Amino acid sequence: MRRLTMGTRALTVLVAMAGSTGAAVGLAGCCVIMVLGALIRAHGAAVLVTNPGAPGALALLGLIVARAAMTARPLIRAWQLHRWCLHSIGQRGVSLPLALRQLAADAGIRRLHLIADDTAAAFTVGLVRPRVMVTTALLAALDHDELAAVLRHEAEHARRRDPLRLLVGQVAQGWVFFLPVAEHLRRQAALGAELAADRAAVRHHGPRPVAGALVRLAAVPNSLTAAFVGGATLAARVRQLETGLEPAASHASRRARALTAAGTLALAWMTLSAAIITLSTASSCMA
Repeated sequence: MRRLTMGTRALTVLVAMAGSTGAAVGLAGCCVIMVLGALIRAHGAAVLVTNPGAPGALALLGLIVARAAMTARPLIRAWQLHRWCLHSIGQRGVSLPLALRQLAADAGIRRLHLIADDTAAAFTVGLVRPRVMVTTALLAALDHDELAAVLRHEAEHARRRDPLRLLVGQVAQGWVFFLPVAEHLRRQAALGAELAADRAAVRHHGPRPVAGALVRLAAVPNSLTAAFVGGATLAARVRQLETGLEPAASHASRRARALTAAGTLALAWMTLSAAIITLSTASSCMA
């Protein structure tokens, strides 16, 4: 049986957590909205103070609103990135040199765009039909073998549809934003995607050009590049190059685990409050 990679494991756990929690919150929220509406119509707004389950029920409704906002954020950012890429291609697009076109074909990249920019960067965008974006500064910063390794890395992102996978992780994390361990899982999923793409590049070009590209791009003072070749991400990628094995997944911090436990208890209180106010309303109706 094939062993799941770090990124796949983290994304699977995150989506399962978001799905189960979301179902519970959604069901309880629907009940609360109907019950509170009926109570206010029957007894007025004072019921929000007198009913013991009202505070928790109202907190649950607030959580649902906040969760919707947190879920919308990555979707809006994905749309903005799509618009920016289309604008960049239209305004700063450059014809592909023959050598770059050949490297892209060797890597299996079907949609490659070169844009004029002073920052050395390469990234994959697109949820259904991924495209690879590279800058003119990247061509100047890397030698032939390093550029080939970077393109193979991005080709693997496109093959795996990592932009879509990462967006799913971001949406799932926003769905359970009140559980900090979800952010840790999202980061693990993103790191796992980079490690998988590195392994594909190493299989075809060896570790030396991959390491060389990492070193060069790590020195680029740009937030988009630094997010994938800086800090703990860079350390994990270098460790994989040294050992040839995917690093073990890190554990969530003690603080994240403690806050997740607190968030779980708060959610249990809200759900219990929703149950209390629903059952008390049903009892009063049957009396």
